[in-house]
Amino acid sequence: MTSFNVRKLSNLGVEVGSHGRTHQILTRISEAEQEYEIKQSKREIEGITQKECKYFSYPNGWITDYNQSTIKILKIAGYHGAFAARVSLSESEVTASSKVYEIPRWCPSKESIRDLLNS
Repeated sequence: MTSFNVRKLSNLGVEVGSHGRTHQILTRISEAEQEYEIKQSKREIEGITQKECKYFSYPNGWITDYNQSTIKILKIAGYHGAFAARVSLSESEVTASSKVYEIPRWCPSKESIRDLLNS
């Protein structure tokens, strides 16, 4: 997406969040690199939209792709919350994962889509 398109979507009311500067899996890089990825991405999104970038979506988003250090950096950077990947959105999983820096997002698999369509 171009900066023009991102700005246009933002002006239409779409909440534009951050996904990291270069889509690094955050647990595979140092804390200093995580901080750069998280903070620089926020700065760039805010520069494009001229609005606060409130939310982060972890690259890949699986439980092994971020950790408590990552969450601490997000809080310090001023994010209001972050989205993490989950295989399903069963009621118990949503309740158990309802932390603001681990908001579940569903990553559909062929099986889960088939199950959803057949329900």
